[in-house]
Parts: sequence; C-alpha cells; structure tokens
Amino acid sequence: ANSTPTIEEEVKTAEEYKGDVVNILVCGIDYEEGRNYSNDPTSNDGMTDMILYVQFDIKNGALRMLQIPRNSLVATKGRKVNLSNGKTYSVSNYQINSVALSNGGNIAALAEVIYDQYKLPIDYYVTIDMQALVEMVDNFGGIEVYIPHDMSFAGSALKQGYRNLDGSAAELFVRCR
Repeated sequence: ANSTPTIEEEVKTAEEYKGDVVNILVCGIDYEEGRNYSNDPTSNDGMTDMILYVQFDIKNGALRMLQIPRNSLVATKGRKVNLSNGKTYSVSNYQINSVALSNGGNIAALAEVIYDQYKLPIDYYVTIDMQALVEMVDNFGGIEVYIPHDMSFAGSALKQGYRNLDGSAAELFVRCR
C-alpha cells in the first residue's frame, strides 16, 4: 500500500481548527536602506508600515481582510517621546505603525493595541520585510488589484480600476493611506 498522503490530505484543515475562525495579523516592516527610526545610527529597524488583519472563517469558507492604515492614531496612557534635543514630552496619541517599534519591536504589543482600540482578536501574527513583499509579487508575475480611487504617494501614482501591479506598485498600494 502507498503511504504517501494525497494532496487533499496534505492541505486538509487541522482538526483543532475545524469550524473555527482564525485571526492573523500580517505586518510589513520597513527596513528600507537609508531610513532609520531608532537612536542607533547603524540600525535600520523599521515601523509596521503595512498592517493587515486577516480572518480565516473556516466554518463558512470565507476569507476577510482589513487593512489598518499605518497613520491611524491610537490612544495610549503615559507614553513619553524623547526628542533629539533631549526634551521629553508626554503623548496620549501616536501613529499605529510605531507601536511595535516603540515597544522594542514587539508585534505582540501591536496586537494588544489593536484588540484594545478596535476589539479585533488576534490568534497569530506574521511579519514580512517590505522589500520581500516587492520580490514576492514580482516572482508571481504581479497581482491583480482593484484600485478604489486614484492614489498617489512619494511621486508615484495608481489609477482607479482593475490593475495588474508589479512589486513596486503593490508596495505603493499597501503604503497609501
């Protein structure tokens, strides 16, 4: 008898997830060369410039995605910002893309803020380097996306309608606010 599993058995949903909804936070982290968000001049640690909430509804066979704009403001308590001139200020709101970075790169901290502010539960999270996103889309020959309205950012533009985006255009699309 052949003990090799069939493709159906390989991709079969694990028993513990049957009938459940699984929520995954997908974060694109900006490590672009020449950009530096920390006090260490040798560091390229970046912000979560793409924040995508993905819900796998296994019971109903649905996939839902919500992109949280990177410049969304979130409320915090007792956070301090240290400026390069040495002054320290208390802040009550800051951009969501800096949450993980301001907590030592901890994506779990971002997940907690998303649950606190938006009441979206997160079971797992995954991160991707924004440059890897560009390469991945290019390796697939592009990705078809509906652009809901004309968009422009940093001198580049996308026109409304269905478009096959290469990696750079896909990065522009997920970065647009």
